[in-house]
Amino acid sequence: KKLARTGRSRTALEEGIEEKEENEKIKSNSDLVNNQSSDTILFTYLYSSPLVCNSIFDLRPIHFIEEKDMLTQELTRIANGVVFNSMPATNKNLKRIVDEGCRCLHLSGHGVKIEEESCLVLEHEEGSANLLTSEQLNTLIHAGNSSMKLDLVFLSACKSSALGEIFVRAGVKHVVTVTHDGEVQDSVARKFACEFYHWLFAPQANKKTVRESFDIAIQRIATDMDFRTQSSRLLLKDNYYLRMKNMMIIYFIIELNVILWIFLLL
Repeated sequence: KKLARTGRSRTALEEGIEEKEENEKIKSNSDLVNNQSSDTILFTYLYSSPLVCNSIFDLRPIHFIEEKDMLTQELTRIANGVVFNSMPATNKNLKRIVDEGCRCLHLSGHGVKIEEESCLVLEHEEGSANLLTSEQLNTLIHAGNSSMKLDLVFLSACKSSALGEIFVRAGVKHVVTVTHDGEVQDSVARKFACEFYHWLFAPQANKKTVRESFDIAIQRIATDMDFRTQSSRLLLKDNYYLRMKNMMIIYFIIELNVILWIFLLL
């Protein structure tokens, strides 16, 4: 993918070199998962900025190289025991991350809605757009996977709220998403991510919980007038969020039944 993004055609030799490098990266990722200690956190960055998109979507290029460099520098500077790994966001790579035991997944890409269904725009192996629907994502996560190993998923994609809930229901403890109809600029997402991970992976004396790290990052970007309105479009979903949501549904049903009984008695 990296060679393809330079804007020139690739030779057969380059294709072979790239395939070899990709295989080594996959092997390296598997070795890291199998050999990581209990104190090691494998952090995987998946990126999707397709070279070829369907004409119905006007998808701007994502500056994933800049974001990747920022995250690498931040994690290297503050985090001990965090192993950073990156690869294109294809179905195959996403499935591998879910199955092999990565603990933190940051997925940077586009989110779209088609007939009210949320979808992730991933990549095919050759770099063209691959639309992953909510149903397909749910199937991919659960297929052959008896227990969820991911602790944190950050979906840096617009309109990804419903997609995030799929991860939560699959057992991921914490999921950061964008609201179901919200859009967030790349610059906002990058700044928020760096603030969020800065506090989450800080040395023990300054280390914060996921919720605390999220709240601090929101406060930090909200101080910038240009980012203030977009800060409200970021969400943190977890088991507590689901319990509260289910309780609200139960209360609504009870209240509806009470109103119905009063109406019948009258």
